[in-house]
Amino acid sequence: MQEWPFDVNDECNLGRPVHFKLEDHVRAVESLIVSDEIEMALKLCDMLPAWYLEDGNYPRELSEIKQTLWRNLYSAYDYANDFDEANYTLEGCYSQYDQQYFYPRANVLAAEIKSLNDQGMRPWVHELSPSHGAMVLGLLRDGLKFNFFGQNLNAAALLKLKGWLPEGVWRDEPDSGQQKFLVSFESLEHMWREQDIEQAAGKLGHEYDSVFLSVPLGCLGAGLENWRTRRLGHIRGYNHRQFQELAMRMFPSRKWTYWRSHSQVLMGRRG
Repeated sequence: MQEWPFDVNDECNLGRPVHFKLEDHVRAVESLIVSDEIEMALKLCDMLPAWYLEDGNYPRELSEIKQTLWRNLYSAYDYANDFDEANYTLEGCYSQYDQQYFYPRANVLAAEIKSLNDQGMRPWVHELSPSHGAMVLGLLRDGLKFNFFGQNLNAAALLKLKGWLPEGVWRDEPDSGQQKFLVSFESLEHMWREQDIEQAAGKLGHEYDSVFLSVPLGCLGAGLENWRTRRLGHIRGYNHRQFQELAMRMFPSRKWTYWRSHSQVLMGRRG
């Protein structure tokens, strides 16, 4: 006689699947979380057999996972008020830059700026989410010439960065005929709404000559297990195809060049 894990004839179990292994489903959710695929993990929390989605039947284990995620994930308010980002020192910024933290994205951007500098030109660089500004400060210290305009959720961090910039570097708008660069590095993997990048780029009405984007390749650093006790920022990963398709959709009619590394980079030139 077949033995079932529960009484299939009990009215409360009507429609409950016998062969569904809840413990396997929970493990799959947790494995996605530690792989920087939190957006996908949350979807999987609600991809359950119909019985589990009835009132009173939703698994306690999944409820606890969701509560932990909402508690540990950065919110927009957290990004806007992040103490660590706003309290970097200038020395800390240069130290981070010198440790090759921005490889290869800073190198790609630096090469394009230098190419224009060698022709007697300096571009206008519009960066979305420059954080505490370590990359920009490092490029300027290296002798590269450009004007800069940054937009950041953390107003305190941006104000401090503006105070560190040499006089004349910050420009709200480009000069007539000035080459315009749009930069968004290591932001998309944090954003619940990817289109925010496209909207922010179109907000000012500029036609950018070059667009520079970067995201981690897949799961940064192979993942971290302590998701229950730390702040969580990355909500999704990108492979090469996903990244390139996203860039082409947001910024069409461009010729794209790709650099593959732990931080993958795309540069799209107009024309």
